[in-house]
Amino acid sequence: KLKFRYYPLDISYKNLNRMKDLTESQIDPVSADVFHLPFMDNAFNFVIMSEVLEHLDNTSDALREIKRVLNKNGILLISVPYKEKLSYQLCIHCNKPTPTFAHLQSFDEKKLIQCVKDSGLIPHKVIKTCNKLAMVIKIIILLRNFPFLLWKFCDRLLNFIIPIPSFIIIIAKTSE
Repeated sequence: KLKFRYYPLDISYKNLNRMKDLTESQIDPVSADVFHLPFMDNAFNFVIMSEVLEHLDNTSDALREIKRVLNKNGILLISVPYKEKLSYQLCIHCNKPTPTFAHLQSFDEKKLIQCVKDSGLIPHKVIKTCNKLAMVIKIIILLRNFPFLLWKFCDRLLNFIIPIPSFIIIIAKTSE
């Protein structure tokens, strides 16, 4: 049986406590920031960064820190919104433009691949997923009780016919 440890990371203790309360899995939540991870070099085989990079000004430094904690054959999976149109509102406290959802950057495949390369990681595979049309017409709700492979097939087919994915995923490696 495969054993692994899961270390969800967030700056907010509140988010981490809520995560721990909502899961039945064995997790070890860690409060830290991605620029200064409290882990030894080469500590992990696999890291997932889901919806993180769009919140950061300096993606290269964050990805270099992730590379530091990945072992020699480590894998990084990154998911970000795809070609998101950034918008701003006036902050009620300081009256300055504030990015919606705190999203500071928007990514397409070229920009995401370059960020990964700049950090010294090797891009391996890029996947565009979650077709916006499927979400608007609620195909996702229709398919949620079907096997994942059927959903995946339908999503890829729709993104082939009408290429409007919501997210882009990149799988990167520390070495070939």
